[in-house]
Amino acid sequence: MPCILLKLGENIQFLQILLLTIGMLFLIIEIFVPSFGIFGIVGVALLLLTIFLTAKTVAEGIIMFLILLAVATILVLVAIRIATKGRLSKKILNLSTFSEEDGFQGVEVETVAQEQVGFALTVLRPAGKGDFEGKIVDVVTKGEFIAKGTPIVVERIDGLNTIVKEYKEND
Repeated sequence: MPCILLKLGENIQFLQILLLTIGMLFLIIEIFVPSFGIFGIVGVALLLLTIFLTAKTVAEGIIMFLILLAVATILVLVAIRIATKGRLSKKILNLSTFSEEDGFQGVEVETVAQEQVGFALTVLRPAGKGDFEGKIVDVVTKGEFIAKGTPIVVERIDGLNTIVKEYKEND
């Protein structure tokens, strides 16, 4: 094994070192820059090109790949650690909370019961506001247009969406 590593060292030239360095740098940049994988793909391609240009045999290529995989993993873990725990994290990450002391106020969501009847406060095309016994609620239809003042009924509640339809006496 040490003999193979010494042979690998003999085969490396400036171009391979440059490609290796740039490839590793691109992998680290991929962690911090939203590039949709471009830096990561180019980094991996450069590392594979380095292996292809340097290795004389398949065995050397496999050994180089495993070594580069280990080094890349360690570099990525170190970069993540530095980014989340070091001084850099205070610049990159938003660590503030949205508290009332800082002037932030949450929105209280009014809820209504399923099949509760009310009326459209605004035109629903398909979203708008509905009044259910004095509670003003943001509502949405399944796509139909409902005029202001029309009676509506809660068809179902899907998460924060209150889905309504026009109320008809025979429903």
